[in-house]
Amino acid sequence: MKKIKFIPFLFFLILCESYLAQATFTANSTGDWNTAFGDPGSPWSVSGSDTDGLPDGDDDVVINADVSLPSADCNAGSIVIGAAGNLILNSQSYKLFIDKSNSVITNNGEISGSGKIEIRQNGCTVSGSGVWTTDIYFRINRNTTFDNVNITFDRFFLIRTGGSATINSNTSLTFNSKVFSSSFASKLHNYGTLTFNSNDVFRPPYEDAQTSFINYSGSTVNYAAISGTAGDFPIPNNGYFNLNISGSADCDGDLTIYENWTNNGTFNSSTAGNTITFNGSSAQNFSGSGTSNFKNLTLNNNSGLNLTGGTINIDEILSSTIGIITQSGANVTLASSSDNNAGAIKINSSSDYSYISGDFTVNRYYNGTSDGWRMVAAPIKSATLADWDHEFIYCGIVGGTAGNNYTHFGCGNFYSVYSYDESSANPGIDDGLSEVTSIGFGVSNATGTLIYTSSGVTTISVTGTPEFDDIAKSVTKNNAGWNLVANPYPSTIDWAAFTILNTNITGNVWYAYSADAANYFSSSSNIPHSQGFWINSGSSTNLNYSVSETVANQATFIKSTNGINLPLRLKLTNNVNTYYDFAYLLTGPNYSNDFEPIADALKLFTPYPDYNANVYFLDNQGNNLDRSCINNNMSEDLLFDVKIGQYASGDYTIQFQNLEQFMIGSCIQLEDLHSGVITNLRQDSIYTFTSDTSAPSPRFKLQINVDYDINVINSTCFQDSSAYVTFKGSNLQGHYFNLMDTSGLLIDSVIAVSDSIFFDSLNAGVFQYHTNHVGSCPTHNQLIYVTEPDEVIANFSTISDTFFLDTNSNIEIYFKNNSLGSSYFFWDFGDGNYSQNKNTSNVYTTPGIYNVQLVAKSDSIGTCANSINKTIEIIGETLDNNSQINSEDNQILILKDKIFVYNLNIKSINLYNVNGQIIKSYQNNKVINIPSLNNGIYLLELVKNDGSSFIKKFAYTFE
Repeated sequence: MKKIKFIPFLFFLILCESYLAQATFTANSTGDWNTAFGDPGSPWSVSGSDTDGLPDGDDDVVINADVSLPSADCNAGSIVIGAAGNLILNSQSYKLFIDKSNSVITNNGEISGSGKIEIRQNGCTVSGSGVWTTDIYFRINRNTTFDNVNITFDRFFLIRTGGSATINSNTSLTFNSKVFSSSFASKLHNYGTLTFNSNDVFRPPYEDAQTSFINYSGSTVNYAAISGTAGDFPIPNNGYFNLNISGSADCDGDLTIYENWTNNGTFNSSTAGNTITFNGSSAQNFSGSGTSNFKNLTLNNNSGLNLTGGTINIDEILSSTIGIITQSGANVTLASSSDNNAGAIKINSSSDYSYISGDFTVNRYYNGTSDGWRMVAAPIKSATLADWDHEFIYCGIVGGTAGNNYTHFGCGNFYSVYSYDESSANPGIDDGLSEVTSIGFGVSNATGTLIYTSSGVTTISVTGTPEFDDIAKSVTKNNAGWNLVANPYPSTIDWAAFTILNTNITGNVWYAYSADAANYFSSSSNIPHSQGFWINSGSSTNLNYSVSETVANQATFIKSTNGINLPLRLKLTNNVNTYYDFAYLLTGPNYSNDFEPIADALKLFTPYPDYNANVYFLDNQGNNLDRSCINNNMSEDLLFDVKIGQYASGDYTIQFQNLEQFMIGSCIQLEDLHSGVITNLRQDSIYTFTSDTSAPSPRFKLQINVDYDINVINSTCFQDSSAYVTFKGSNLQGHYFNLMDTSGLLIDSVIAVSDSIFFDSLNAGVFQYHTNHVGSCPTHNQLIYVTEPDEVIANFSTISDTFFLDTNSNIEIYFKNNSLGSSYFFWDFGDGNYSQNKNTSNVYTTPGIYNVQLVAKSDSIGTCANSINKTIEIIGETLDNNSQINSEDNQILILKDKIFVYNLNIKSINLYNVNGQIIKSYQNNKVINIPSLNNGIYLLELVKNDGSSFIKKFAYTFE
């Protein structure tokens, strides 16, 4: 007897309808499909009712012999091919249509030849252990399941509008040609194993993989194709679980891996910024013998990632947001092929990267336009000059594996490698330099070196154990305090974090030598890996290094509180050579005229003083400053000088850069104390002069007269009106001040009632001001910049908005974070569980409707934040035999194989399978006969007259 059983499950309720076949056609002898029963040579015997002697769309077909499809379209309800049967497809021009709901194509024999099979009704199941022709064109118009089959498709596999293909876990499909979907609603659901031997998978002009391709836990995808163009590799809606590559895959986008990845071919992330994220819940493995070229590779799995095989090249960042990256057998290279770009690693602590075996190689590319000194270091433990022996030709160092080094005498009494000892830098700075004569000289552990190299392209490379330990590097202040150190990590150091930990660094800047300028330049930017640098220490102490100070981005190798707060930069050039130099003037409300070690930076002069020139400021204590800081509330006279070498005489030009953004509200005047020439820098930002040994030192004076102290508070968040500008000055009362945009449009006008005015409720932008107050300098060429942060946009996605509890009464749902302008996140899954991970998952165990909220924040306290709410439904409700469904005034009774509707408020009932594919829709029926169904889970959607609906789920079994 057939019964309906109801078991728990809350989801989108679907039922399949199966029509009773009018006849069953059985072929026990060889023949042609279109030779009617009763005609000579017909293969058919018939049971049941039939009118024309040929199978139609409502007939079942059983084949136990060789049956050939003719040169015409044919129809069947279901097809079962026995062990001795062979369905011979004769032409790609004609189709075999499967036209019955809940049909089967069961092949335990053979389907041979070349032809098309098209599924035209819902609920078809393809199964069997037989042989399938590889030359089949499969068209899926409705919902089709592949169960316990192994099929290879040489021709197109098409999922048409309204259809979907579900690949069960016991099934393996191989595609040697195009796989495509003609509609965003047409899906390929993979629980089993798919092999792509063609690169034509979900490519334009059809729906892409992110729309139509969904993988599920335990599934496997094998990519054996050879990508022909960028982006051929399909990126599924929710990523991959198990991925195997044996071909050549070109991926143009972000990709998530939830289980394991084996690469025995080539994988290439083709576009800058592409990120591969390992986001599983148990330990994941990356293995194989192939080559993987990643832009960004991110671990977001507390159980960790094991790199056990193959070659992994990182162009941008290898990082761990959570979990341990273990290198055990794989060869990892931080690649570099252009200036200022090299792969790097970002981890939060030294324990986040465990090195066991395999090559770990760090490269650093640079293209020097001039011969000169390079400041380099090795982020590898126990590295020596011998590791760079193939890249450099050493002078004063004999030996080495390359055999191309020269003695000190052989290089014209020249040493090409120097170290530095601050305690020996007496009486001059250069006395701290020490010639390096051993190929075994160590270049790791934050040790800086100067190496003289020729111009052109050089890629330095070193292989060994990566350095991630915390390091205390001794620095001294016995003399001038200059120390040559280095970034010890294969990572970018966050300079701001580094100076917070190391308060002894004078001026909070570091210095690097530029061979092109033949000068040392100061910087407060982040420090790239392999970079040596100078710091000036205010005391004898330790520099403390920690990988917690690193960041996940690249860095360049080698008085205004205006909104963008740019310093006044003096650039010195000449007509003698191509060398140049810089000096900087910064302002703020808390600086004084005295030397301030945390702000003022000392000048590190050129190592070629006879052939070059330097520009620098002088403070009231006799210090030569690369960067000088002054109070933006006060008028100031500043002295600066240009020191020119005896062989560098000529014409020099000083460019005053960032004037429009510097100390707005002030007059800035340059006086040449030798020639007496006075220049209004608000009108002319370039000054040219001729070197003269009789000129006084210092030669120049900057006169800064403050009419108005103008302070800008930038917008707190994107497109808010929280910004404001204040003016303070003398005798402002009674005068008007107009604030305008750069096109002259009036934004606000204020008449001062005191010696300060206030423009508030401003948005970001660039402004000018005009006043009838007579000051000492004009207001033109002074721009007020108000900036704003990036917009915070919260967004996330899931593969569906309806999910079903499994047989263990749980479902794990993956949430992909698509937010912008944010670094901190808070998830509320609506069931009492929370997460602060960027991408995350949650296990639901109870049916219901859950409101999932994601809050994206600009910082940890949520200064700028945005949230988004999405509703998901978890279905897993139990319905028993003779159960009654109540919803307000709606009453539905399910009794054995019938559904009774007791209220007209329900206008339709839809039956679905467990994948959400509609089987049958009933309109305004009072009594519904439940059709014969295959065993399984089904969903019942009850649609009310107002358009709202609710869903119930039940299990159907035969007894």
